[in-house]
This record gives sequence, structure tokens and C-alpha cells, in this order.
Amino acid sequence: MFISTEKVSLQIPHQKVMPNNSRMFDLSG
Repeated sequence: MFISTEKVSLQIPHQKVMPNNSRMFDLSG
């Protein structure tokens, strides 16, 4: 999960990566 969030953080702002992506990554990772 940590690696995925780091890669996405470069594409999307930190604010969006934390709330919305956080849940999506849970299912992905």
C-alpha cells in the first residue's frame, strides 16, 4: 500500500491521494 500511494502521490496531489485513493488502494493492494 505504501509503495502505491507514493507512486500516485507524484501524479495526484497529496490531499486526493490520502482520502479517496486510500480506499481504492486497500482493495488493490
